[in-house]
Amino acid sequence: MRQTVEEAAREYWNSWLKSNPNIDKTRIVSLGFAFKAGADWQAKQSPWHDTTEKPVQGKLCLVEYKDPNGEIRVRLDKHCGFEWKEMCHYDRILRWAYVDDLKPPTFDQILEANKDVLQRMKEKGTL
Repeated sequence: MRQTVEEAAREYWNSWLKSNPNIDKTRIVSLGFAFKAGADWQAKQSPWHDTTEKPVQGKLCLVEYKDPNGEIRVRLDKHCGFEWKEMCHYDRILRWAYVDDLKPPTFDQILEANKDVLQRMKEKGTL
């Protein structure tokens, strides 16, 4: 069974507290708030959108929905801009994501995003 982020954090936190019994209690509270803020930020990084957000019409989306038998299904859709509220209600759409956002980054994109790191490594002589 997979753990939720909260369960994993609680397990790690309890383990950490046992191994660091003399830590300042105000620092513990600050660390807890920092972790919570980081977990909230991470949750918002998902490429999946809920149905309150309307996708751009004509842009290819992967739509997750519940069929009449109650089974979860996915479909590709690029005509989902017109009557979004009706589609969400009748098609029982659960969430959606742009296909381009689900693709992993290319090597060139990763390289471009990390140019500054490579430059610093060159300057330090570690590359």
